[in-house]
Amino acid sequence: KVGTTYANLSNPICSVSNSQRIFVKVYNVNCVLLEAKLLNFSGSILNDKAILRWTSQNETNLKAYHVEKSLDGINFSRTGIVAAMNDINGASYTFNDPETISSLAYYRLKLTEMSGNENKYSKIIVLYNKDALLKVRVVNPFKDNLKIDIFLPEGGNAAFNLYDVFGNTVSRKNYQLSKGSSQVVIDDMERLPAGMYILRTQFNNTVVQNKLFKVDQ
Repeated sequence: KVGTTYANLSNPICSVSNSQRIFVKVYNVNCVLLEAKLLNFSGSILNDKAILRWTSQNETNLKAYHVEKSLDGINFSRTGIVAAMNDINGASYTFNDPETISSLAYYRLKLTEMSGNENKYSKIIVLYNKDALLKVRVVNPFKDNLKIDIFLPEGGNAAFNLYDVFGNTVSRKNYQLSKGSSQVVIDDMERLPAGMYILRTQFNNTVVQNKLFKVDQ
């Protein structure tokens, strides 16, 4: 309680006390943590179909592995479920994707515990066949730097040109990259004003364009 009138506030012997009582109730919940650990996760392609392999340890309270697949590396959907062996000493698994891979595909594992309240995700792996083409994925919007995930069907030089809305070149970079997936980071983007830009990526005779947005915050 505090003094709220002028007479109270101007009185040097005005007292202040807190009569509000706060009750904190602690619930005793028996929460089991998901302690399973993936030791490795890899894959290969045979007859245009993916074969995934992984090993794990300490599978206490683990229910299943949800195999998730994506064609763009962003939007994943479940393509299969593998029941966990719940072997604390470790276990090995194999999953055959029944769908044909026409170019490339991204895979990850979602580990779920018995109650379904806790999940863990594995790293993302990329598998591709001989017909895979150039793929470019950019973190959008961007701010101080431009992060580009690129897939090359073979090793070689990749050219990155960034244009503003008037068609002016504001950045030009060339990188010698290996076959498969790589990440390129282009710095010094904070100098650019906020707005829309076009990233043009060229590899051999293939060109991919991405519409990007620069933000200040």
